[in-house]
Amino acid sequence: ISYIPPYWAHRTINTGNIPLIFFAVYPGEAGHNYGIIESKGFYKLIIEKDGQIKVIDNPNY
Repeated sequence: ISYIPPYWAHRTINTGNIPLIFFAVYPGEAGHNYGIIESKGFYKLIIEKDGQIKVIDNPNY
């Protein structure tokens, strides 16, 4: 279980080889503004390099 405060962007990433089953519940007024994510992406990127999962800075920021 994870708590994501209102107005915080978040994402769920499957780094495994099997399907991810995800269920989310949040209030309708949680504050969705995806414009910045659509134009620049997230602040951090998740990549696979040499078989390892890495978190790197997004060069758009």
